[in-house]
Amino acid sequence: FITLWSVDANDTIVLPIAYKSIGGSENDNNFTVDWGDGSQEKVEGLLDERPSHTYSKAGEYSITISGVCKYFTFDTLYDSYPEVLKKLIKIVKWGEINAKKYNFIVATNLESVPSPQTCSFKNISDDSFDYMFSGCSKLESIPSDLFKNISDISSFKYTFENCTSLKAIPADLFFNATDAKSFKGVFYGCTSLKELPSNLFLHTTKATDFESAFYNCYNIT
Repeated sequence: FITLWSVDANDTIVLPIAYKSIGGSENDNNFTVDWGDGSQEKVEGLLDERPSHTYSKAGEYSITISGVCKYFTFDTLYDSYPEVLKKLIKIVKWGEINAKKYNFIVATNLESVPSPQTCSFKNISDDSFDYMFSGCSKLESIPSDLFKNISDISSFKYTFENCTSLKAIPADLFFNATDAKSFKGVFYGCTSLKELPSNLFLHTTKATDFESAFYNCYNIT
């Protein structure tokens, strides 16, 4: 799992992973993190605190997680480390780290995300991508195959809420979301959208909730 971060000198990046204070378990972490500046760290077991790293020089650094990492959720940093949320600029590779949940809420400088590997999202818990990219206001595009391997996911509530730079929705984005029941607020506040694919929800025949799916998308013509 590779992410790209833009940091200033003496910035500290805190990884949003499971640890003791938020109900982590012994099996949540067993990975090596390469911080991108020549530093590596082994992370395993039930942690007393999240791994963190301070960069001596400003620049863009790729952080690579190799192994098992059960959670990578920015909502756990929202109150304690709000500045960290602004440092992520790109998801380079999803990999296959057996994550149960991803969340990049209010990663306001996240510009792009890649296509997944075959097993990237196989262990998603709660069958949900709720709020996954909510508030990612610089995200301009979505890979058409982002959700290609997720037939058992049931909820996409507010997944792209307030992605105000998102200019288009791939026609096949939800092609395999055949078990999805809720798309509540999925594109809420996506003010740069101008049109919708005609068959966007063609295969989501179990869906019953589209409340506010395009609320405040006032540029759709």
